[in-house]
Amino acid sequence: MRNDAIKRTFELHGNDKMNKITEYLATCDIATLTHEGWVVVDVRDITDFEKDVEKVKYKILLVTRLIAMGAKVCVRCACGINRSNTIALSAMCYLYNKSVYLDSDWDRHYNIIKKTIPAMQILPELEETAKKALKELYAGWK
Repeated sequence: MRNDAIKRTFELHGNDKMNKITEYLATCDIATLTHEGWVVVDVRDITDFEKDVEKVKYKILLVTRLIAMGAKVCVRCACGINRSNTIALSAMCYLYNKSVYLDSDWDRHYNIIKKTIPAMQILPELEETAKKALKELYAGWK
């Protein structure tokens, strides 16, 4: 099963392709060699159907704090399709919006990432958890 996922990743992305979303944020799969100077945040401990809001919130904060410190961050999961992109998308929402308009912010950043990573497929279960995490983080800003 795992070999099929890695093979599918290569078919979708090509070998050794880091998907650069912004100057400071990228995603990739486990087989990708990260470019020099990039910090890797591994999100393989999050499942595709994750319900643990605290775990997702931690990853969002980790990515955003590294970027705020000036680091270039590559969010990595097994295939670079769901988990890494969900955390990258959540980080973009948290970094650039912090508003009550979560759904419109989410859609706007989703479209930005989708242009860069056409194979992106965010599963509804993880999206729901990520949005709950963002709402809790936003509530802390009030």
